[in-house]
Amino acid sequence: MGNPLSKSVVILFLSAAGVLLVQMIMYAGFTLFRWEVLRSWFDMCNSWFFKWGMPFMAILLDALTWTTVMAGIVMLGIQMYSYLRVKRNFAPLRRKDQEQAIAQAYRLPRRRLVIIEQEQAVALTMGFIRPVIVLSTGLINMLEEQELEAVIRHEEYHMQHHDALRAMPAYLLSKMMWYLPILRWCHHVLKISAEVEADRYAVARTGSAVGLGSALLKLARHKPPVPMNLSHVSFADTPINIRIRQLIDPAEKPRMRLPLLSTLISLPVAAVLASLLLPAMM
Repeated sequence: MGNPLSKSVVILFLSAAGVLLVQMIMYAGFTLFRWEVLRSWFDMCNSWFFKWGMPFMAILLDALTWTTVMAGIVMLGIQMYSYLRVKRNFAPLRRKDQEQAIAQAYRLPRRRLVIIEQEQAVALTMGFIRPVIVLSTGLINMLEEQELEAVIRHEEYHMQHHDALRAMPAYLLSKMMWYLPILRWCHHVLKISAEVEADRYAVARTGSAVGLGSALLKLARHKPPVPMNLSHVSFADTPINIRIRQLIDPAEKPRMRLPLLSTLISLPVAAVLASLLLPAMM
């Protein structure tokens, strides 16, 4: 991730969001099923608000909890549906003859490579349990051999490290907890970090940064890929300026500046949510 400050802030906010989410889920579970094992700080806060004559705060807490939990259920459903839809849409477009040839040429597992017939340049890794590399014929025809190998090695890193799965928690939290906009920045930082690491792997495997840099510049001049609701990692959907600087000077640490407005919004909201837990601990 480069900048230690960025890493610390990302870990801090994602951990805090995770703790709050667990408490919200426990509260929702206790409310629905009355299982004492699920009784959470949020439930005790709710009771405390009624006891001290502040029902409006209890209602606000309820609304925030249930919208967050329901958003999580919806987002997980969207992830599953999107994966199945994308997989179904890719099936008739597959070029299995090219898959076999490229898998052999670059020593990739045959079942972990998908090549689709499409003019648009596509290079991404998708799938959570058994991630696969997806390339389009438009990309293959556009790139020179050295460039194509660099892109494949880049995606190979994502496949080996299950980056699509690793990116999903931050992606879901940024969507569910919309009232903490700093989480979107956290997700962005994690994506950039994964892309930089994949670039370094590609350079190490190919022995040169020339092919990767050339491929990045070519893809930057083309129409960007259509956004997907599915958590995935794509070769060309992150800003290339940081990645190009890393190729020019690998010793430089990428710095992710904290967004002022998102921070100013998120810190008070997080402070209020944290303060709601204090009555339960008194």
